[in-house]
Amino acid sequence: AGTLRASELQLPPQSPWEELPVAAKFIDPTRSGDRLEPAPCQLELGSAALAATTDAFGRVGLFCIETLRCFHLWKGYRDAQVAWLYPCEDGIPFCLVIYAPLRGLLELWEVASPSGPVRANAAHVDVQSELLSSFGQVFLLRPSGRVDRVRWHRAPRPPPTQAGASARAASQYGSDAFASPRSNAGSDDEEDEVTESSGAECAQGSEAASSSQVHGDDD
Repeated sequence: AGTLRASELQLPPQSPWEELPVAAKFIDPTRSGDRLEPAPCQLELGSAALAATTDAFGRVGLFCIETLRCFHLWKGYRDAQVAWLYPCEDGIPFCLVIYAPLRGLLELWEVASPSGPVRANAAHVDVQSELLSSFGQVFLLRPSGRVDRVRWHRAPRPPPTQAGASARAASQYGSDAFASPRSNAGSDDEEDEVTESSGAECAQGSEAASSSQVHGDDD
């Protein structure tokens, strides 16, 4: 066997660029999209085809791929990373994982709730990590090189009280257009309830930080 010089390599001719027809558009001149993550197909459930998006304005959107309708919009997630975790427990077919790398906040959202997306759990993790996904499994690659697997876990909800109801109502303030809660909705939970080490169980997380640390500022 011999080798060929670069000039002797024969490559198939490249076809000219072809513009594909557009079936539908979501028109928002000010929006600059960063990424789009389609949800797993759930044909047996008869549900709509969903996708999660992120944009340069620190927003995470939940869209119907078929109609391009925006079902939900989260605010205050600069450089957000999203992934779909499935299958989940408690009869949940899949959930949306949102990671805010600038704040070290990892959240699990149940998006198929009749009342709209509900935050199931949240955890403090390292900042500037990377969210990875493969065939329904989601992992968090930390700056140290450690890899944790994200798992479904619903945080226990305390019984509602008058003060608690007022606090929740205040936290639901968000987009006027989509009536979406901002990223500070819900309560604080410890990291080890949401992530576990790929090599060994994570050590028990430190005491959950105060709500002011988790909530952050919305843009």
